[in-house]
Amino acid sequence: MEEVEEQENVERVRFWVDRLHEFVSSLDGIDGAMAIDFCENACIAWQHAAMSDPPPLTSPAIFIVLETLGALAQVMSTVTMDYASTPEVRDRLTRNAVQPLLNDALADILRDGERWLDEGLPSAEEIQKRLAAIKAVLQAAKDAN
Repeated sequence: MEEVEEQENVERVRFWVDRLHEFVSSLDGIDGAMAIDFCENACIAWQHAAMSDPPPLTSPAIFIVLETLGALAQVMSTVTMDYASTPEVRDRLTRNAVQPLLNDALADILRDGERWLDEGLPSAEEIQKRLAAIKAVLQAAKDAN
């Protein structure tokens, strides 16, 4: 039974790595001339993808889903703070400045997923620890926004 569950988790991770690759490839096509609009639309797009068929909380694939949400929330926080602290519109972060920040954050998540596929999935204990860390990141981003 454990081997079957392990294989299912590998397939889930592979599915979500592929889905995240597709999402990253689609960022150029996401609407939003202003950074804040781009971030909001990217968040909505990923939420739709994530909610369509989310992996179980016991699967490492959940990290790809939730850490992507966390990365999006952190970039949105950066943009929101910049917007609030920069009164002159022309001095604010632009979409062209923000998109590479998001690409870099998502690349880190993709590297983790691809590493798991090559080297093995995280343990149940690591899953629980990472879920707690992700929850803290998401809460901090929510509080900042």
